[in-house]
Amino acid sequence: MQVVIVDTSVQILQRLEEMLSEMKNVRNIYKAVTYEEAVELCKENKISVVLLDSGLRDNGTINLLKYLKETGSVAAIIVLSTCYDDFKLRECISYNVDFIFDKYQEFYKITGIINSIAAKQE
Repeated sequence: MQVVIVDTSVQILQRLEEMLSEMKNVRNIYKAVTYEEAVELCKENKISVVLLDSGLRDNGTINLLKYLKETGSVAAIIVLSTCYDDFKLRECISYNVDFIFDKYQEFYKITGIINSIAAKQE
């Protein structure tokens, strides 16, 4: 399984990469800090999961959600938020994201979700 982490926080990128690198079913981990970088990674690789920061600049989160849903290029999208802003939550839901987690309070859920996605792909 190949995973793309898209986040503006270097600390979150590092923490997620460390966590994912310990998982046996995650083969490749790619990192991006912008919408443009994420799109290129998704074009170049067969991505299974995108871990997406809800706070990308210049509406990058919503633009990436649009791109991913239009292309159908990933199996699952997990949005990581710092707060549950009702407007942002509704907007993400409108693009049928698979999961929305608080990036600080619900971090522990990510590995279980990725394991269940991997099991479905096998």
